[in-house]
Amino acid sequence: MPTICIMTTSHFPKDDRIFHKEALFLKNQGYDVIIIAQHDDDAVIDGIRIIPLHIAKRRLDRYVINVFHALWLAFQVRADAYHFHDPELLFAGFIMKLAGKVVIYDVHEDYQQKLLSKHFSGKRLAAGIWRIVESTLSRFFNHVFTADSHTKQHFPPHKTTVLANYPPLRFTDVVRHRKEDGVFRIVYAGGIDCSRGIAKTIDALELLSDIPVEFHVAGPPPDGPLMDRMSQHSKVVYHGLLPWEEVNSLLAECDLGVVLLQPVPAYLYCPGENIIKLFEYMGVGLPVLISNFPRLKHLIESIDAGKAVEPTSPEKIATAIKELRHNPALLRRMGENGRRAVLEKYNWEHEGNKMLAVYSQLTGMDQ
Repeated sequence: MPTICIMTTSHFPKDDRIFHKEALFLKNQGYDVIIIAQHDDDAVIDGIRIIPLHIAKRRLDRYVINVFHALWLAFQVRADAYHFHDPELLFAGFIMKLAGKVVIYDVHEDYQQKLLSKHFSGKRLAAGIWRIVESTLSRFFNHVFTADSHTKQHFPPHKTTVLANYPPLRFTDVVRHRKEDGVFRIVYAGGIDCSRGIAKTIDALELLSDIPVEFHVAGPPPDGPLMDRMSQHSKVVYHGLLPWEEVNSLLAECDLGVVLLQPVPAYLYCPGENIIKLFEYMGVGLPVLISNFPRLKHLIESIDAGKAVEPTSPEKIATAIKELRHNPALLRRMGENGRRAVLEKYNWEHEGNKMLAVYSQLTGMDQ
């Protein structure tokens, strides 16, 4: 059976997209899958071998030491194809291609726009240089996967495939079990920082003193000030970083999922396909409160699975929460519409078959 080596220097082995979507799908289709990633030791998880990289404490560890280490380990594996994530591995992928390897570049987001969202002098120059480097080197790779249709436009169309961040159907296999105590539970699961709208949502809670409401948050600990605010707020329940297998149970207890991305370049372009939490909410029957960026607004309204709102306005966020809380029939309809859309269209099984077709062509393995 062909061996696929997945490489990442910034994600841990059980990352949602890398492990639960791509690696497990390939393994279940008969491929031998190896993941090179930050981990404590050699391991085998669900039949997938993990080759450990040093757990990075500094940027130097991640961007330099782990990149060279991952490249060295990759050559030892002697896989039939190498599938790398993370922009810092771009030159490593190019070196592997020069050595005659089959190389796939997996692009999670528009990294140029991400650079433009950061705060440092010279970011426009850096973003422009990045676009040139990424565009040039990617032409040498055998294939490119992108997480959304916008990012796909930056790569050769004949060898670029969108693999959207839709949930596997097994994630939707959970029964809603919200508590009948009158509390309206809002939930956010994912990376936690102010650009994701966490602070604005907490601001909105201050305007909802007349209704029983809780804001449940799951994800890696944020920076100091935001963590302090979350831990000190009586209406915020922080669950920490939950294993992916447990996230759907938390979502199933809640009434409304929020995706209130702030208007920074890294998010304004989002067409929706790359927002993991959006489709996970929908998959368990949660209606969604989402930023009113044109593409996101069109997506959620075309499915009738939620409401779009101005993400920078705590007042408008609070008003939308109140309106939805007082209309249980609307909430139920939106939740049912979202779940149906995931079961019929927005699921990983559909995306995985596209990935499988590419791998079958590159490795010569029949589907």
